[in-house]
Amino acid sequence: MKPTSLSRRDFLVTSACLVLGSAALKQAMADSRKNDKPPLKPKYDEVVCPWTPEHPRHDHQLIFPLNDDELMFVWCEYYTKGEPQETKKGQGGIGDEVACQISAMTSSDGGRTWKNRRVLQENHWKHNVKHPNLVRLSAEEVLFTYVGWDSPENRNVYLRRSTDNCQSFGEQQQISEPGWYCNNADRAIRLSSGRVILPAHGPYAENYIGGQAYKGGNLHSFVWYSDDGFRTWKRSSDSMTAKGRGCHEPTIVELTDGRLYCLLRNTNQK
Repeated sequence: MKPTSLSRRDFLVTSACLVLGSAALKQAMADSRKNDKPPLKPKYDEVVCPWTPEHPRHDHQLIFPLNDDELMFVWCEYYTKGEPQETKKGQGGIGDEVACQISAMTSSDGGRTWKNRRVLQENHWKHNVKHPNLVRLSAEEVLFTYVGWDSPENRNVYLRRSTDNCQSFGEQQQISEPGWYCNNADRAIRLSSGRVILPAHGPYAENYIGGQAYKGGNLHSFVWYSDDGFRTWKRSSDSMTAKGRGCHEPTIVELTDGRLYCLLRNTNQK
């Protein structure tokens, strides 16, 4: 390829354009910096769940108002030792299946400080228990749901009920038909009609969604719903999915006109 020759005039014109372009770019960057707002600095800054060798990981959290003055922070607390069960060993891996329990703390100063740590749900499964959801039905009655994971064939959704505003919870009840399911933390909601819905997902099966082992795809999202505070419940008659891995981790909100808006995780980049 032969080099292109430039006349002196063309060289000067090109150089001038480059200089002007560079100056314009610098000016635009300066103007942009002037319009940038400084990052917000929190008035209170605290690591609520610090890393420790015993508890190397924390996630899937929610904050639940107990009353006008007190908040309860609920989260998934992974562990590497047998706490609280001396016979069950934990592990410090990064996978979804590593040992985990659901713990809680309370705050009476608007979340500035937290205390009274307790284990809200112990891990009685081979893998873990995760994904807490809390729904208030009355001043004293609260629903507590979570996911207990045993194997690729058995990962089920359970419910316990409190009648003393989360001071204690009753006997465990399985919501899901036996199978493989998941529902993410802080996704259950109570609609303006009083109906409670619990979004979930699982692999497709002919008998029902979630009715077979998870093999890495074909996920469908659906809801369980109840009009009597989950004393009885039903699953939605249809489900939502998409190409690729399918649809999972559904999030649902109620719009002001009563319609429901759903967000779904998928592998289609949209």
